[in-house]
Amino acid sequence: MKPGSKVYYSRSLMGIMAGLVCGALDNLLASLSPYVYDVVAIVVAAMIYYASILFARFVLNVKPDDLNNPAYLKKGGLFTFILLWLMVWSLTVSFQRPLPWP
Repeated sequence: MKPGSKVYYSRSLMGIMAGLVCGALDNLLASLSPYVYDVVAIVVAAMIYYASILFARFVLNVKPDDLNNPAYLKKGGLFTFILLWLMVWSLTVSFQRPLPWP
């Protein structure tokens, strides 16, 4: 597998994982203000994104020199990460808090 593909797919899986973690935090932080919960979720997602950079660099052994653009190690798959994180997070929270019956 190409190094760029390794970065992209690992970042996609980390985005799904970040959404699941932020969705699980909904029950733990339910007593806090929604604004505080949102800030905590964004910080958790940022930490997981940083962990995905370290994962690609040290676990998958992708070096910046192996890529066509060395910045791809940090920027590659960023929008995929964000979109998957938001989608999985919102779905997880929606399934935990169903709409009330009329």
